[in-house]
Amino acid sequence: MPITSAGGAGRRTIGAMARETHREIVEVAPTDARFNEVVQLATTILDQGRYLIQQPDDNQESHIVAAFAENRCVGFLRFVVQTIGEDVGRPPVLHNGSALREGYVEAFGVDRSGVDAASAPSCRPTQLTITAGRAATKCGPAAR
Repeated sequence: MPITSAGGAGRRTIGAMARETHREIVEVAPTDARFNEVVQLATTILDQGRYLIQQPDDNQESHIVAAFAENRCVGFLRFVVQTIGEDVGRPPVLHNGSALREGYVEAFGVDRSGVDAASAPSCRPTQLTITAGRAATKCGPAAR
């Protein structure tokens, strides 16, 4: 029987049966219990584990966001935010009296074998917000 999307976050229908899929996207730190699982996945995807365990420079703010499906890590993103200029030992670049900041991606990967292709579009992140060191996503409508 074909698998069809039944709408709603994480719900899919196989014939007359429905199943909830637990998915979450969270910020993880080296002290978190699931951090090693994220590093292990990163190591298997283009050997990127080293980018997750390296310490950021003093002038950098580092964030590691991981995607979990059924409590298994299926993706990761590490990005760094820094004040422009300080990264090269110069005074910060200012605009209207405020230091300008930039961000860049250090590592990114998705375990495609861990993503359920039939239900993956049901929760499409439309916004990632970092507040007080924690990440949260907002899901939009399913991709068609």
